[in-house]
Parts: sequence; structure tokens; C-alpha cells
Amino acid sequence: MDLKTLEHALTIWSIRIAVVCLFTYLIFQPRPFAPRHISRPLIWVWNIGALLSLLHLLFAMGFVHQWSHQLAWEDTAQQTDEFMGVRVGAGIYFNYLFVGIWVFDAIWQWGWTASYHRRYRWAGRLIIGYLLFIAFNGAVVFESGLIRWVTLILLAVWIAKMIWVWPLDSTAPAKEPQRED
Repeated sequence: MDLKTLEHALTIWSIRIAVVCLFTYLIFQPRPFAPRHISRPLIWVWNIGALLSLLHLLFAMGFVHQWSHQLAWEDTAQQTDEFMGVRVGAGIYFNYLFVGIWVFDAIWQWGWTASYHRRYRWAGRLIIGYLLFIAFNGAVVFESGLIRWVTLILLAVWIAKMIWVWPLDSTAPAKEPQRED
């Protein structure tokens, strides 16, 4: 394996495995958006995914774009033009934000566990929603073949769990039936 092939493999597979970590975390978490109910191994999966997303960014910037934001912008614009017919490079900022949010969330989870467990559910939903949106675009819209189908299957499993499993596993007390006098 030559150096260019290794660099390409590191860049591509770091984000692919990160996306698998994202879906593994989502599918196996016991309660949606309730961080205090998540097991230590699942927290490790989340943090490994965050680390891999950061490594992907570093590999892409170093190996593909020679540490040039301008080259990354141009590459993003070219890909967007190929897939959507619009030449816009601003999508690179959404990728930076993806990595930043995931890494921030992982650091928050380890460094300030008590406040992480007290965060509002809408904050968790917003974080997961954004990460899913970017992962979907990266692995479904801008990919093809097996990667696209694996991502769609993982997404379908997670959605099925949200619809059919989590409502049955609610810890909220049942409402008392109204009495008619």
C-alpha cells in the first residue's frame, strides 16, 4: 500500500467508522436524549466517534487539502456543484461545526458529567439532530453504493426504535383516568 492510498483510507474510514459510532450510540441508548441512563461502554462509543470525526477533519485538511481552507472550500464547492448543481463552498463550515459540536459534547460528557446529565432534552435533541443531518448528507447524499445503504439501514433501525420501542419503555407515570360524575 503506497502512502497516498493509506492517506485516502485513513481519511475516508475515519468518518465512516465515526458515523457507525453515532448510529451505534443512538440505537443502543436505553432512553432517548436522557444522558444519565447511558452505560459507560456506550459513552466510549460516543467519544470514539467524536475523536474519529476530529481525526477525519485533520486527515482531510492535511492529506487532501494541504492545510488550506481555500482548497477545502473549493473541493466542497465542486462536490456540491456535482451533486446539487450549485457551486457553493460554504458547506465546509457545516462540516467544521459537525466536528466541533460532537467533540464539545464528548468533552462536556466526560469533564462536567453533573451538568451534562442536567441539560435540557431539547439541547440533546438539537445536537443529535444536527449530527444526523450532516451524517445523512455525507453518507447518503454525497456517497453511493454500500456506504449509502448501510447508513440508510442504520437510520431506519434508529427510527423504528424511536417509533415502536421507546414509547413502550417510557418511565413517565401513567395519567389517572378522568372520572365522570
